[in-house]
Amino acid sequence: MKKYLSDSRHKNTLLSLLIVGAGTVVLAVFFDVWFTINDDVMIRDILSGAYTGTPNAHCIQMLYPLGLLISSLYRLIPALPWYGLFMGFCHCLCAFLILRRLFTWAEDVEMNGGKADGANAEDGKSDGGKSNDGRLSDGNRAAGKTKNGKPAARKPGAGKMKLLLAVLAVLGFTAILLGKVLYIQYTVTCALLAGTAIFLFVTTPDECSPAEFNRENIVSMILFILAFCMRTEMVLLLCPLVAAAGIYKWSAGTGKVGLKFFSRINYCKYLITVLVVALGMGACYLCDMAAYSSEEWQEFRTFFDNRTELFDFLGRAPEYEGNEEFYDRIGLSEEQVELLVNYNFALDEEIDSELLQTIIDYDLEEREVGYFRYVISDGFAYYRWQMVNLIDRPWMVVIVAGYVLVLAAGLMNRHWGIWWQLGLLGVMRTVSWMYIFMRGRFYDRVNHSLYLCEILILLAMLLVEMRRICAEFEKKKVFSWLANPDGRHGNAAVREDQFTEQKDGSDKEKSRKAGEDRKDHFNYRKKPSGGETLRTAFCAGTALAFGLIFGVYAVIGIQDALADKAAMEAEYATCYEPLQEYCAAHPDQYFLIDVYSYTTSFEPVLLTGDSDYRNYDICGGWSAKSPVYAKKLAYAGIEDLTADLAGQEDVLFISRDDREVDWLAAYYAVKGYDVKVTAVDHIDTAADEGYTVYQVALDE
Repeated sequence: MKKYLSDSRHKNTLLSLLIVGAGTVVLAVFFDVWFTINDDVMIRDILSGAYTGTPNAHCIQMLYPLGLLISSLYRLIPALPWYGLFMGFCHCLCAFLILRRLFTWAEDVEMNGGKADGANAEDGKSDGGKSNDGRLSDGNRAAGKTKNGKPAARKPGAGKMKLLLAVLAVLGFTAILLGKVLYIQYTVTCALLAGTAIFLFVTTPDECSPAEFNRENIVSMILFILAFCMRTEMVLLLCPLVAAAGIYKWSAGTGKVGLKFFSRINYCKYLITVLVVALGMGACYLCDMAAYSSEEWQEFRTFFDNRTELFDFLGRAPEYEGNEEFYDRIGLSEEQVELLVNYNFALDEEIDSELLQTIIDYDLEEREVGYFRYVISDGFAYYRWQMVNLIDRPWMVVIVAGYVLVLAAGLMNRHWGIWWQLGLLGVMRTVSWMYIFMRGRFYDRVNHSLYLCEILILLAMLLVEMRRICAEFEKKKVFSWLANPDGRHGNAAVREDQFTEQKDGSDKEKSRKAGEDRKDHFNYRKKPSGGETLRTAFCAGTALAFGLIFGVYAVIGIQDALADKAAMEAEYATCYEPLQEYCAAHPDQYFLIDVYSYTTSFEPVLLTGDSDYRNYDICGGWSAKSPVYAKKLAYAGIEDLTADLAGQEDVLFISRDDREVDWLAAYYAVKGYDVKVTAVDHIDTAADEGYTVYQVALDE
């Protein structure tokens, strides 16, 4: 163990694991982890087999390779809640990787003042532990060794910076990510994976050789490809931010190591990383296309895209009143339109992808809009309002502070390119935000994902610029003076005591020689100048600023998390758990649920038995009319949903008490069925309204 801990890489790894492990234990003791939207619940149900009876990799929202991985785990050990565990693992992995990189950065700064090479960095000689271009290898840097592979001398006060970074990281996590980790949304998890990948990429030392650089970024590549598989649309939305971060890394690293922007080394370092990621994403996408290549899946995917456009972007289908001529022309009755309005469209087989596209075209024409719901001026107005009013605190507060501090750090380094690099990041963030503003898709899970990725990019840029400041400290010997203002460094004080033992008289010559040796051994440093003092104040101010911001919002975050926990537990126990327990208590029956009676599904992530088949489903949603939806109905013995709901006694309909069901009988009348909708049971809840169970029977 002692030999293991002598390597700085192992120390940083162990310390990061301990912090993440301790944090996980604290969260497990004081909080619960929940799914907060029905998207994650539906994905979990499909992958686990709770939806169709057997685990299925076709979870629709994620790419097939990732779905295959998680569904295979359910096949292997069905009793474990693998989907929730996988999401939690992703969160812990990202926290661990970010912490370890922070500690490695601190180790680099403490040992080398931000310089990754020795005194002969420019001589280009090949040396043990050095890359071919004469720079220190990343392995020796991380292991805390010199260019010859020997242990490097630690700076005075080593470890204090790690402690400070650990405290700031814990506070920052609590302030920003506590709610996102406790209340899982796969969209935010995707952004965390992508943001962590970019953070690791940008903070990879530039002095690495191309081979070392790409080897160091293997984890970054895997994380980004994993994020792409988890939520493809989110990664595409993040691409402008990713491009800005990549250009910053290329340009900043080029200037630091004295290379031309377009050089063979840069191509090997940066373009290979991009190429590998692109090939990985392309391979996963091709696998997904092959898995969904059947005619049924192709038809559903077109239907899914049209449903998303109509309900998520345009809001809902136009009401029948006022649009009678249009609906009569396409052959939809008022009762069928009501199915679209109340989202229970799964009942009607006539509602297909072609019909939805026709409605979309008509709605866009009536609104006089195109692909974007809002014109660019409206988008900029909302964007400006968001920036000026710092909407979505603490996200925007941290982002503004990040821009200011990165700019200040760059200017202190006389890194004048920081102006256009931050400007480019601002332009790229505007592109992403303008897209969602003009499309009219304002969801917290999307907005917070953009914030999260931008914060991680700004943090990476700040570390790069701070590393340069620390390199300047080392150049001016400021570290030595800060630790020993009296001018002594290392073992100088011990040597001084030894020299003062020299006696007068016959030992004068020896004392004189000893005095000369003392000049060589004493590590005297000049007091830092005003510029170095300013840099020192900036470093302290940066830590203080983030400490105050994170500290204040960490308290708020904990309070909000506790309040949300109580609210979710109450709503789940009041509204959703009684319904689920009722359905589970009647395994021989199948229940269709009115969509707006079961819109949001709060469920504990670590729910035992989450792979048990569920004999109920909403009468719409994004899985409706898919092959897995047909498989679920077939598992329940249903061939035609409309006919079997009216013809089978064991197929029932559930609606919340405050929801009318007159539309159901009216719809069946249009379809030529004379039915009677009768309340046969009631599900009592602690809420004001419970659920009524209806039997739809043919009126003979």
